[in-house]
Amino acid sequence: MFNKINEVRPYSMNNNQDFMWISENLNAVIKSEFDLNDEANSFSDIDKRSLMNFGLIGCGHKMFYEIPTGRFNINGDIIDIIYKADDKEYNLTNQFVLYNDVIQFKECCSDFNIIADRESHKTHTIVTSYNFGYKVKLNIDEKIFSFKAVCTIPYDKSAYINFRLVCNEDIDGVLVIKKNGFCIAEFQAPLKENYSGEVNWIIK
Repeated sequence: MFNKINEVRPYSMNNNQDFMWISENLNAVIKSEFDLNDEANSFSDIDKRSLMNFGLIGCGHKMFYEIPTGRFNINGDIIDIIYKADDKEYNLTNQFVLYNDVIQFKECCSDFNIIADRESHKTHTIVTSYNFGYKVKLNIDEKIFSFKAVCTIPYDKSAYINFRLVCNEDIDGVLVIKKNGFCIAEFQAPLKENYSGEVNWIIK
């Protein structure tokens, strides 16, 4: 799928933040968390109805997903997700829906020195991970799947994608991850009706 994000330098515009979110709409207009003048843009101002791509750039990396397909693009590699049960494949990506219920957040921690910061009441906050992804409800062959996929870029570990899946009936299957059309991982993933199952896949 064509995207203008490929033409963007993969670095944050803010010296205090290693990664920043980036979006592209139907008119190929790019909006990022910080502009060239280091001015911040609001995530809430994004028109999700016209989104085409959304993700993170920074430290030489481009990680985003395609709103029309739900597929992740991780530094040029295309990631597809399939649930397979009873010799049948349920494509969790590439359905005819918009995957535009976007998720974006940062995890932080703060330190407060009781002695040194007692008078100033200052706290020292650092970002420990950057996260983006989506959630979507899919109706596939009379089964209802609630699917959430969130890519996490932590400071102290390898980047990974968390997949969370719920089905409206009991089903015993496997979660299949494909990269550029080839199966690279499978996880046993039996699901009980209306109970979620989760797996973290370390990006390789």
